[in-house]
Formats: sequence, C-alpha cells, structure tokens
Amino acid sequence: MAVAIERGTEAPASTAMRILGAAYRLLDTIGRVSRWLNVIALAIFFCMMLLTFFDVFLRYVFNRPITGTKEYIEVMLVVVVAFTIAYTYLMKRHVVIDLFTSKLTGKTKLMWETVTVSVSMALTIILFYQSIQQALFFIERNKVHGTAVYINAVPFQIALAVGCLLLALLLLRDVVKSVMDGIIGGLSVWHWSVVGLVLAGIAALALVWMQGYWEIRLPILALIGIIVMLILMFSGMPTAFSLFLTGFLMIGHIRGQATAFDIVGREMFTTPANYTWSVVGFFVLMGYLAYNA
Repeated sequence: MAVAIERGTEAPASTAMRILGAAYRLLDTIGRVSRWLNVIALAIFFCMMLLTFFDVFLRYVFNRPITGTKEYIEVMLVVVVAFTIAYTYLMKRHVVIDLFTSKLTGKTKLMWETVTVSVSMALTIILFYQSIQQALFFIERNKVHGTAVYINAVPFQIALAVGCLLLALLLLRDVVKSVMDGIIGGLSVWHWSVVGLVLAGIAALALVWMQGYWEIRLPILALIGIIVMLILMFSGMPTAFSLFLTGFLMIGHIRGQATAFDIVGREMFTTPANYTWSVVGFFVLMGYLAYNA
C-alpha cells in the first residue's frame, strides 16, 4: 500500500517534469537562432566601421563624404542592437550584482531566482509589445528615417521586435528551468504560493505607483528612484532590467502609464539609432590593440 501511494504521488510530478523538459528543449532552440543573428550583427557592425572609416577619410582628404553615411550607420546600429540582445543574455553577459543573492542557498535561492527571471521576462514582453505597436505606427505613417537619404524605418523596427521576442523566449526558458529546479529541489505548494504572492505584490505595487496618487516633489522622487534602482540591482536582477524598470516606474508616476508605454516603444528605436554610438567600435578596437601591445 505504501509503495502504491508513493508511486501515485510521484506520477503527477514525473508527468510535469516531462512536459517542462519538452518545453525547455523547445525553447532552448532559440539559442541557436540568437547565435546566427549575432553572427549577422557582427558582420553588419564590421561594415558599419568600414563605412565610418571611409566616410571620415574621404571627407578630410578629398572633401567628398559619402552621402547618407549618418543614416545608414544609424539603422545599422538598430539592427546590431536587435540581433545581439538575445545572444547577450544567452551568454550571461549582462552585468549582475550578486553581492547579497550569492549568499542565498537551497530553496530560498531557487525561489528568488524564479522571481527575478519572471520580472525580467515581464519587462521584455512589454518591450516586445511596444515594439510591435511602434512598427504598426510606422507602417501607418509610412515612417522614414534620415534627412540626406530616406530609409524605410519599418524593417528595422520589426527587427527590434524580433530581438525582444527572442529575448523573452529565452527568459521563458529560464523560468521553465527554475520551475524544474524547484520541483527537483523539493519546493512545495507553499513555496510556489510565496513566489506567486511576491510576483503579484510587485505587479500591484507597480500599478498603484504608476497611478500617481501621491504628489511627490521631483527631488524626492529622484531619491526614491535611486533607492528603487539600487534595491533592484542588489536583488540580483540584471542591471539593464533594473534600470529599465526604475525608469519605467518613475516616468509612469510622473506622466502616466500611457506615456511610459509610448516612451518605451519610441526609445527602442531612437536610442540605438544615434550616430554618436558609431565610435564605440573604434574604442573597442583601440582598447584591444592597447591591451595586446
């Protein structure tokens, strides 16, 4: 009888593990896609550096710059960012401050990792959704980028949406893995209930905060933002997501949720599409040469 009961209780867990394992293997294929996109991004980045070099050379030597270099480089930068964000996460290259979370062990560590990965995934879903909305807006307005030459901005906005989707799927893969590790680690229904309550509490606090019920002076609000940012960073959440969530919450409190969402969609394109970032490649090359000199 005892053996029968034990087998009966293990059956649902083993079935859940098989389903989760199949989902994890399926989502893990996104890693191969992100690797190929990263190769494409590197090739585009190399072409961008060559174009910058020849444009500067022709401008100062022959006074004949390449028309449209600024616009071409800006849209190249958008593609580079779009095609590398998923691979960056895949290779665990995001900056993480684990000063406190590294001291967590056992079930507590599994539970907290599930929380941080789930919050990061939720933020990435917001990025994906707003990227799609921005792409639809570009299609409706027939949006072009540039002044010297006119480049259709729609394909590059769609590239950003693809990059966000791949990142969200990789984060979902890690959520699945956290659940599998939790089952193996012996997390009970009570432990999962705590995880769910923490996530629900974070979502509720974010929504209430963005309603702007309290009139807070900007200097105080800035101080609160710094404190929230530090808490998120020291919680083990990647710095990129910590900064994004802090800015999103503060803008939402000051200007409202609609404005915060609109800014997310707009800045996903306008921030990387900035000619100033074109010097980054040369700084990296200079550092590499200095390091190996």
